[in-house]
Amino acid sequence: MDISDGMISEFNKNAKEAGLANKMTGVKADLLAESVAEELSADEYTNFDLVVVSMALHHFENPELALARLSERLKKGGVLLVLEILAAGGHHGHHGHHHNHHHHDEQHDSAHGKLDFGDAEHTIGSHGFTLEQIQQLYEEADVGLNFQSEVLEHKMAFKIHQKLPKALFLARGQRC
Repeated sequence: MDISDGMISEFNKNAKEAGLANKMTGVKADLLAESVAEELSADEYTNFDLVVVSMALHHFENPELALARLSERLKKGGVLLVLEILAAGGHHGHHGHHHNHHHHDEQHDSAHGKLDFGDAEHTIGSHGFTLEQIQQLYEEADVGLNFQSEVLEHKMAFKIHQKLPKALFLARGQRC
């Protein structure tokens, strides 16, 4: 699900090339729109075992609403998996989870830990999330059961104006 025709076309093309077009289909929808419930109310858009949000949550103006609407599509016990950018300093002082700590190097982050997205800056709702923020989002969206988060060992290099490695995290929770 995406609001971009280009992203949907690319997803469907990749699914077809992988021989999965009969199992995976991208659909155009805006999770934050009032009409999304109507547009995607068919049974085929509910009772999922797994919903994955990969490198997209930072684009939402309202990530709380986006996760709540995705959570509603999961069956009870279904899993929400999020891969996202870790906010600068967002992995210190946590307990109960395994975290790989990285040495902070100022050259890796622009001012205040934000990436400069240039012409795409208007598409960015957040410059990353702390593990506490993502856990709170999961709990508010009713997918906090068995919540786990982990900072990934390797950083992802974003090439915008310069190559900037950013830490990523993976979060997992189940619908209550």
